[in-house]
Amino acid sequence: MLGNYNDENFIIESELEDDVNILSIKGSILTERINNFTEELMKHVNSKRVVLDLQGTDFISSSGLGAIVSFTQKIRGNNGELVIASPKKFVMKTLKITQISSVIQIFSSVDSAIDDMILKDF
Repeated sequence: MLGNYNDENFIIESELEDDVNILSIKGSILTERINNFTEELMKHVNSKRVVLDLQGTDFISSSGLGAIVSFTQKIRGNNGELVIASPKKFVMKTLKITQISSVIQIFSSVDSAIDDMILKDF
């Protein structure tokens, strides 16, 4: 485990597996949590491979979506990559409606995301 953020209803756990940083989000990504969420994301801006595990997330606000897109642009600017894994049905629908799924690759599981990222040369 690399690090954690915990405020009772919103938890971000960070771990490193096969040179891939996995950020597991538990709880809704609400506007009032954006500063903490962005701060945690930015700790990984120099990473080459980041998986955002949304299995424990039921909702993402527009601010949360903006933070994810902004982080994606920054990490790509550093020759890294962010992918999303395990979104629940409602979150996946949100990602598709907002067309984020056309900008950020989405995987059905963390394992499949890790396998794909390991094959890529960053």
